[in-house]
Amino acid sequence: MTDMITPELVRLDVSLGSDKTEVIAALARLVAEAGRTTDPDQLATDALARETTSPTGLPGGIAIPHCRTEAVQVPTLAFARLSPGTDFGAKDGPADLAFLIAAPAGGDATHLKLLTQLARALVKKEFTDGLRGSTSAQEVADLVAAVVAPEAAAPAPAASPAPRAPAARRSIVAVTACPTGIAHTYMAAEALEAAAGRAGVDIAVETQGSAGSTPLAREVIANADAAIFAVDVGVRDRGRFAGLPLVASGVKRPMDDADSMIAEALRYADDPSAPRVEGSAGGGAGAASSAHTGGAGESWGRRTRRVLMTGVSYMIPFVAAGGLLLALGFLFGGFDIALAPGVNGARVCADLPWADATKCAAAAAAGGDGAHISALALAAGWGSGLNYLGAVLFAIGGAAFGFLVPALSGYIAYALAGRPGIAPGFVGGAISVTLGAGFIGGLITGLVAGVIALWISGFKVKRWLA
Repeated sequence: MTDMITPELVRLDVSLGSDKTEVIAALARLVAEAGRTTDPDQLATDALARETTSPTGLPGGIAIPHCRTEAVQVPTLAFARLSPGTDFGAKDGPADLAFLIAAPAGGDATHLKLLTQLARALVKKEFTDGLRGSTSAQEVADLVAAVVAPEAAAPAPAASPAPRAPAARRSIVAVTACPTGIAHTYMAAEALEAAAGRAGVDIAVETQGSAGSTPLAREVIANADAAIFAVDVGVRDRGRFAGLPLVASGVKRPMDDADSMIAEALRYADDPSAPRVEGSAGGGAGAASSAHTGGAGESWGRRTRRVLMTGVSYMIPFVAAGGLLLALGFLFGGFDIALAPGVNGARVCADLPWADATKCAAAAAAGGDGAHISALALAAGWGSGLNYLGAVLFAIGGAAFGFLVPALSGYIAYALAGRPGIAPGFVGGAISVTLGAGFIGGLITGLVAGVIALWISGFKVKRWLA
């Protein structure tokens, strides 16, 4: 396995720019100099795009700009100890420790689990003190490598709470999730686990991140006194927690205020009027309909942001897969695969001996409105050689892109109403595409479909009809 960090990916006591944009760009160039990417601009763009969803500055002078990107083929960590520090949006001031975490788009779970070890270590003072006290790039690389070593990636024993003591030890369940699912998800979990330990409380945290998620056991949830949802996207199968007193926040709050969240959860556990996860503990229609609603403890602003980010996070795989297939289509079929013969420098019929002469001539005569070379290659089959493979890949990629708006709309509705929102949301997104309303139309149809599905699912109906 390629080392995630090497001395070539470390810079100590340097100034990489006056703001976080310049620092991220400089770290991306460092990744390129180490031979980990050929497209540092794309890497920086993807990291900055993640930055727009929420700042990656953390308490204690730490910054963790991160992304999943096509610009790297192996998980890569670049580190800089900044002097002076740079503002990454943390409440307590500039960051002097900056990690750029780059994970391959669609990377396997093993690599992503190793990245979570780094995320968890960054909330531990002894680790950050070690980074600040290191005197060489090799020392930093060894310190980080020890944290993300494969043998360290075994599931943490804190994933399930210790058996309750005879004195009725209190128990909390929690879910953490962020749009990327690489860093904040696991740092929030580590912060909550540490705070629960200080408070003498059992906690079981379900991390719904890119490295996969192991759902909490039903009995663990049933025995819990309260729940904490520290998420920026929808909680999967939220109905499992129906009826529990709820503390809801964004994923960054535990890193700033985990002790207060634990105390708040314990206070809610003893308060009959505290906000609760909507639905009934037995599941049923109520739990299903509220599977992804915000609960009384979540503001409308935070709920709206979470709903929209849920739609975007489910849309991203279509973007990545569709873009990759389109790129492969151009690679095998040529730059002009989406053009008609002779248009804008595309090959002419004389260059396409495999194409049906009559169809090719008609396409060329029609100009920009004629059949594309990809259509001619599909009609010719394998007789067109690699052009056929390129045309097939291009067609599949185009079909994947056709699902962008329906997926966005469908999962926005899902975040609002749970499963009842998926079908109307997807249909609304498809109608938006048909009418040419694009992404704005998808946002609107997703919100409308979700609200209507949530309203309908709340109807009290006869058991025989349900």
